[in-house]
Amino acid sequence: MRTPQLLSILATVIFVILVLTGQIDIPDVTSSPSSTKGMLRDEALTALTASSTATYKIVRVIDADTLVASIGGMDVTLRLIGINTPEVVDPRKPVECFGREASDRAKKLLTGQSIGIALDVSQGTYDTYNRLLAYVYLEDGTFFNKAMVADGYAHEYTYNLPYQFQSEFKAAETDARVHGRGLWSPSSCNGDPG
Repeated sequence: MRTPQLLSILATVIFVILVLTGQIDIPDVTSSPSSTKGMLRDEALTALTASSTATYKIVRVIDADTLVASIGGMDVTLRLIGINTPEVVDPRKPVECFGREASDRAKKLLTGQSIGIALDVSQGTYDTYNRLLAYVYLEDGTFFNKAMVADGYAHEYTYNLPYQFQSEFKAAETDARVHGRGLWSPSSCNGDPG
């Protein structure tokens, strides 16, 4: 075999391994961007917003700011409001500094767990990728979104409009920066995951 053929086979094998281990998420190419796949039916969405005590099982952690939960009998992808973490699964981008650590932290805290979910009317229900925009609470009451920022695993992130906990998240990020936690540590990224 020639070197280009070997490289092509090797790249294919690596890609398949990454897909099988969940490091790369393959989008559903049979649906259009406006598809409602994974979007909740009105009654499930109403039940979610009506209950502050309901819990939902984590199906999979995609990365530290995106996960899948079982809601109303459906696997629904959640995009966490107010945070952004270094990339680990976007095939268009290299793995960013502290991305693996942030993803590992989210997996440690969330895998196999049940969570509480809260929405924020100021942010809408879904993002442009039909991910449910949410705040997540661990069973012990820990506010997961804020904890990821406070512990230095995420940046505070305002997408378009201010969200309910924006000032708290900004203060948590400032504290993480001042104390050099996580991605703010001079020995890791010093605040620059790129």
